[in-house]
Amino acid sequence: TRPAALAKRVQDRFHTPRPLRLSLRNTFRRRGRLIRTLIPLMLAGAVFMSVLSVRASLFQTLEETLLSQGFDVQLVLSRPYRTERVAQEAAQVEAVTGLEGWTIREGVMVRADDTESEDLVVFALPPTTELFVPDMVAGRWLEPDERDGVVVPVGFVRDEAAVELDETITLRIGGRESDWQIVGVYETFQAPIAPPAIYLPEQAYWREDGGYDHADTMRLITGEHDSATHAAVLSEMLTRLDAAGVEVKSTRTASEDREIFSERFNIITVILSIMAALLALVGALGLMATMSINVLERTREIGVMRAIGASDRSVLQIFIVEGVLIGAVSWIGALLLSQPMSRAFSWRVGMTMMAQPLSYTFNPGAPVLWLVIVIVVAAVASFIPARSAASLSVRETIAYE
Repeated sequence: TRPAALAKRVQDRFHTPRPLRLSLRNTFRRRGRLIRTLIPLMLAGAVFMSVLSVRASLFQTLEETLLSQGFDVQLVLSRPYRTERVAQEAAQVEAVTGLEGWTIREGVMVRADDTESEDLVVFALPPTTELFVPDMVAGRWLEPDERDGVVVPVGFVRDEAAVELDETITLRIGGRESDWQIVGVYETFQAPIAPPAIYLPEQAYWREDGGYDHADTMRLITGEHDSATHAAVLSEMLTRLDAAGVEVKSTRTASEDREIFSERFNIITVILSIMAALLALVGALGLMATMSINVLERTREIGVMRAIGASDRSVLQIFIVEGVLIGAVSWIGALLLSQPMSRAFSWRVGMTMMAQPLSYTFNPGAPVLWLVIVIVVAAVASFIPARSAASLSVRETIAYE
């Protein structure tokens, strides 16, 4: 057969030891049995590598989102305050390098038939914001002189049949209705249960609602982006704002967001890892069964080797090496299968969790880790049948029928 011929050429080319030659020959002797043994091991490896790649993709998407949202510390105030008032306090905190004031409101879209959409989160922000970097997929971002433009998420366009780029929609914000034109559509990392977030220029919002140069949400940038810096800045800002008579309703930091999402992501990857472990267990049991059958079929061959002086170690080595070779072959198949599988997993997890594909990242350490695991699993699974073969005496093997 072709695999056996290839193995023979390898043996002749590299002058392999006789026990290894026997292992190479026997590995490809029963191709049907070999394929049945390889399938669960390949699936286990592909799932394992896909799980690690999904985890890497989740965290890559998270980091991109945290970078795009642009803030390190967010302060939601009890009512709108002048942005300059809060900026003066922030300027005295050494670690703070930037601040923007936003206004956040709840709203709904009023449809043509007077029904309402699900709740929306409305962000009124400076169009020239340096903190928020949206991932635009259609249209454009808000311009400095924007009067009635609004940017909406992909999910909102998908869920509302009448919502399209350049269409005019009616929003009810704070009891007031006003018309806005959709000038852009963006994509963001967001759970499907979270309300859609839409963005409009603060000047236009002030024109409708009043409160020029006021904001109820302050977003701060820090020089360092670690959790200790975030906690220190937050603590100092709360102290200063309390002394200045500015009441803070709630707080949030990028480190807290990262920690919360990391916990959720780890739950997903643990569940998927358990699935991969179960497949690996099935593959190990299948390999053990295959090696046991091989021992039974080659009992007389073992007897002949023992009769001409083969040691227990040599017999043990033949079967363990054979199992390890099967594991190595399965690793190659798993590596090839993991490429499309990990992309499919990442797409499905992204669409399920946030209605958008993840930023796909293949974990380069996954193949190395799985190679170590599958070699160890194959060696352990082969050890019991190999030890049984090594313990056979010449008399037992010659008398075996």
